[in-house]
Amino acid sequence: MSYAANKQDLRKKIAEIKELPSMPTISNKLVTLRDDPDAGIDDLSNIIKLDPALSSKLVHYAASPFFGYSKGIESIENAVSQVLGFDKALNMALAMDTSQSFDVPLEGPIGLKAVWRQALFSAHLMQSLSEKLPPANATKPGMVYMVGLLHNIGFLLLGHLFKEEFQLLNKLAKENPKISIVDLETRALGMSHTDLGVWLMREWSMPAELTTAVFEHHNPFYKGQHFVYANLALIANRLLCRHDIGDEKDPNPPSQMLQSLGLKEKQLDDVLENLMDGKDELETMIQELHS
Repeated sequence: MSYAANKQDLRKKIAEIKELPSMPTISNKLVTLRDDPDAGIDDLSNIIKLDPALSSKLVHYAASPFFGYSKGIESIENAVSQVLGFDKALNMALAMDTSQSFDVPLEGPIGLKAVWRQALFSAHLMQSLSEKLPPANATKPGMVYMVGLLHNIGFLLLGHLFKEEFQLLNKLAKENPKISIVDLETRALGMSHTDLGVWLMREWSMPAELTTAVFEHHNPFYKGQHFVYANLALIANRLLCRHDIGDEKDPNPPSQMLQSLGLKEKQLDDVLENLMDGKDELETMIQELHS
């Protein structure tokens, strides 16, 4: 099947785009707050509370059995201080608020539900993997979690700006579950969600670690700047492939990548097993976030 017309149409549409979606106001405030060394829980809570829907979702998220907090959560401050912590709460709020700005179909292999499912599983898995890294490859607090949540944001931009192309890719991904999403994108559209994602990350002046991971998280050979974040995203996605979660088709992390990061197969197996022990609670939480 020839996809030449689709590629030409998408290139033309991209050339006609005058401006990308603006970063939501609350997301902008959260990014600014993240760079403020003096910011505290009250500052974060006050920003989140500007959006009642976002506040409700974050409290609901923190109250999930996945986190094992048995006491009642009565406020954003309580959710941040007692359950999530500053970094995780900030990045979760950022991802929630950002995704709300995209008009994307819920269903399908690259629909909003699937993207969120992979994002949450990836974020938790990457956070746990980062704790196993040797000091030489240490990551910034909270950055790994944000990368896990937002590395596939290119799918959301595709669905928001190029609905026909998104529908085509969603259909192709459903009909060809064994073919990698990057191969399908390249053949059908002439570019991938990583190209679109990095375009948006640069427009929004997002951190270099995140921008790099958005672009390189399918690249098994990437060893450039901020490689730890991109490599962890790739490893997490390949591990999740073993449980039919996400867009990755290869279940085996590259051995040379594990060696350069200082990770061992046993560590990966243990971290994945621990995450899957709470799979049902995490799945319930994901469903409730879209209810």
